[in-house]
Parts: sequence; structure tokens; C-alpha cells
Amino acid sequence: MPGKTPAVRAQTNPCPGPCALLPWGKQAGRSGRYLYTTNRKHMKSRNLILAGSTLALVALWVYAAVSKLQEFELFREQLLRQPFPAWLAGWLVWLVPLAELAATGLLLFRRTRGWGLIFSVGLLALFTGYVGLALAGVWEQVPCACGGIIGRLGWQGHFWFNLFFTLLAAGGLVVWKQKRRRASGGDAASGEAAYRSGGR
Repeated sequence: MPGKTPAVRAQTNPCPGPCALLPWGKQAGRSGRYLYTTNRKHMKSRNLILAGSTLALVALWVYAAVSKLQEFELFREQLLRQPFPAWLAGWLVWLVPLAELAATGLLLFRRTRGWGLIFSVGLLALFTGYVGLALAGVWEQVPCACGGIIGRLGWQGHFWFNLFFTLLAAGGLVVWKQKRRRASGGDAASGEAAYRSGGR
């Protein structure tokens, strides 16, 4: 009827809770809920990948270092048979297990986990490259200087074993960088840009 102001329907937030904090949460409704749920799933997947790769690398480094130290004389003798100068082998017999234990220590703590992943990728890449050169026949057949079960794999098995863990460490490093970028606001900035370009 003339003279009467039509009742204004109260607007409710279609995406209550944490979703409302997103730039598109209050305006996109179902789209906001979907994006929030998808974000949560991706976060859980990244956390599982990072935790799995970290645990696997810690187990690898601890086993490799302890087995070398337990069979120290055998490890030293095998290193002396490698195509290294004798003085270098004398250093490596201590440096290799210490480097493996250092990688373990870095991986165990959240603040140094990124450095542990970088260090692990570097070590594994070096080991894989050395085994690859041995398989290519660059040197004469030399005994593997690894301890425990790993030393019984043979050069080809050792190569694929190292390559698997190199890729695992690299994958963990990628996930760690994504989580760090997200924590520093990278994801929020990209979400806001997407909202401005097509979310209105």
C-alpha cells in the first residue's frame, strides 16, 4: 500500500563460522563454504604428506647412521676402497654418519624442519649421483659403503632406493614451502585477487 515502507528482510550470513573470515565468505554463500572445505582438505593432505616424508627420512637417517657406527671398522675399510684419496676417506668415515644425524636433528624440530628437508635433498642427491656414476661404469666395481640392509641391495637396488627417498624429500620440501607461503599470507592474497577479478 502507498505510504508504507516494505519490510526489509534480514540478511543472514550464508557462511557462518570461520568461513566468514574469507573475503568471499559473506557474499558467495555456497561457493564460500565449498572453498573453505576444499582449503581444509588440501591443508590436511599437505600435513599428512609432510609428516609422512619427515618420519620416513628420520627413520632412514637414524638407521643409516647407527648401522655405520655399529660396524665402524667395516665402514672405514669400505670407504678406503672407494675411488677417494685416503685422506678424504679418513674424514668421510666421521662426516657421513654425523651429517646423517645432523639431518635427523634438523627434521625433528618444526623451526628447523625446512633446513632438514633441504639438507636431506642435498645428501640424497649426492648419494644417488655417486651410485649412478658407479652404475655407469665411471669407476671399477667398488663395494658399497652403506651399512645394514641397505648395503646388501647392490648398486642398482641402492640407486632406486636413494632415488625414491630423494623424490620423497623433494616432495616434502615442496609441501613445506607451500605451508610456509600460506602461513605468511600468500594464500589469502591470491584468494583476494581471485575475488576481485571474478568473485563479485
